[in-house]
Amino acid sequence: MIIKNMSTTLLDYGNKTGILRGKAMYIYEDHIGGLYTSDRELDYEERHCEQCGETDWLIGCAYTRQEAWDLLKGDKSGDSFYGYDYNYILAFINENWN
Repeated sequence: MIIKNMSTTLLDYGNKTGILRGKAMYIYEDHIGGLYTSDRELDYEERHCEQCGETDWLIGCAYTRQEAWDLLKGDKSGDSFYGYDYNYILAFINENWN
């Protein structure tokens, strides 16, 4: 069961007490570079560029800073995350998860 209000989501895991989590943020990689977030999952038409035919890519959904970090470090290659500098990722997370 999921109970929602304006700013948080309470997830009930069966017999366990629910865990209060922040608002869901969907993380996308822009087809021309850079990352951005949305408070809802965008459909294909919203992510598709008519001019070049490319589509932005959904990386995943995160409720917390830690979940965002875990998603973005998942494709760590060398000193970069999804091809981005560590400092860019850190600033991105700080900007979107207070």
